[in-house]
Amino acid sequence: MKKNLMLIVNPVSGKGQAKTALFDILSVFSETEYAVTVFMTGKKGDAEEMAREESEKYDVVVCIGGDGTLSEVMSGLMQAKAPPP
Repeated sequence: MKKNLMLIVNPVSGKGQAKTALFDILSVFSETEYAVTVFMTGKKGDAEEMAREESEKYDVVVCIGGDGTLSEVMSGLMQAKAPPP
């Protein structure tokens, strides 16, 4: 059974390189034990909100972006509800 992976992507980070490489990134994850759901940010605060509101549904959270994206994702994860044991 595949694990669920939440992929939060900032498409404008790194001069848009994440958006360009997204297909290759998805191919790598798809060949493994992960079922990937992609969340694309559109504005400041999106990554934090996505991580806070959706992360409990996933086994793994991965982000693609810069320092700001990582900071938002970490803040969102720290605010997220912990799943029941």
